[in-house]
Amino acid sequence: MLLDQQLEAIVESNLINGQAVLAHHIRTLVYKKAPQWFDRLDYEDDQIFLEPALFAWFTDPAADTPLSQQLLGLVMRHSVGRLAADVKSDACGIISVPRIGRFCVEETNAAGTLKFDDRGWVWHPGDKSSGICCRPRLESFQIVAPQMIIGQGQPPSVARRFFSARTDVDAGLPANATAQYQYLQTALQMMARQDVDLHEWIAFSTRYIHLYHGYLPNSFASLSVHGAAFLNVPEDACVVFYLDDLAHQCGHIIFNAVTLQKDAYLMCDPNTPLKSITNDINEPRSVYSTYHGLFTYTLIIRCLSRCMPLFSAGNDRLHALARIAFYIQKFQQDLHALNFDDLYTPLGKKVYQIFRAYYGWCCDEYSDHVMGFDLSNQLYVFSWQRFSAVNGLKHPVGEI
Repeated sequence: MLLDQQLEAIVESNLINGQAVLAHHIRTLVYKKAPQWFDRLDYEDDQIFLEPALFAWFTDPAADTPLSQQLLGLVMRHSVGRLAADVKSDACGIISVPRIGRFCVEETNAAGTLKFDDRGWVWHPGDKSSGICCRPRLESFQIVAPQMIIGQGQPPSVARRFFSARTDVDAGLPANATAQYQYLQTALQMMARQDVDLHEWIAFSTRYIHLYHGYLPNSFASLSVHGAAFLNVPEDACVVFYLDDLAHQCGHIIFNAVTLQKDAYLMCDPNTPLKSITNDINEPRSVYSTYHGLFTYTLIIRCLSRCMPLFSAGNDRLHALARIAFYIQKFQQDLHALNFDDLYTPLGKKVYQIFRAYYGWCCDEYSDHVMGFDLSNQLYVFSWQRFSAVNGLKHPVGEI
């Protein structure tokens, strides 16, 4: 429909430009900070410089791991012969190396050297002259697309600061962890069939998806670790959950690149507290973060709607409808909160109007289907378990 074409035209041109600008920024930082490594990289390949770990390292003033640890895996495919890099293990004895995997060693919080020779990887803890070395166990990342890999459980050291020190993500994934990868892959396959553009945007912008299970933080994506989506996987996660959360968190990644030049969209300071406009003293968000929310609601509802024909008439279809009902409520509230013409440039206003049109379409399409749903016990993040309880439903894991 015309509405889709309008959104796609804005996203695609600005996504490509935003990614190129971000890659150039990291390229420049690597050149200045580690010229000896930069010379071994394919400097014309933007994908190298869009590695999330590099964003995380350069935005952390107290980075606890060496830059060489983030670069080692990026030079592997362009290097011949031996390689060596300064690295550091974390509190669990894990050395996370982007694009390669997790090396498991006995030493915790230990600096050392990781080498690659004709026989494979060698770990030298501590002083290089000590002579102590071993062949570490390597847990390779799972790959779901040419440039997209999956991690789980404890986050890489370079991204640990995004998690509270009290979080319990070290517990890993729910009991049905082996099913989670299949659910995720199925969700991506469904997107590729039903919403080709969204799937292409995600594949273009997302390099790393991390699955964890804990009370906090909620699922998130951040420009400070651009290209990575962190999904907090509930016990009852299923394909519908992944369709929602992939569109949501990868949507943030996409919109961060699309709106990299924020002043092209907003006339006000993007960090303007929303409560200063709405007079809601309990509102913690900024104008820009709320604008982000409108984009993710659009993608989530569009994705779930397009995938609806693939759901059976049972729980998965009802689950998708329940999530749509949840986002219709949030959509309405945030559209109202940002309904001020003087917030926007002409382009920003056009994008806002596209969001409003998607909301109107969604209400027309689904109001009759979701009428009577009780969402009164929902918190900030949708819970199928809560929905099932208050609406008198049995609560099995998804059917797909």
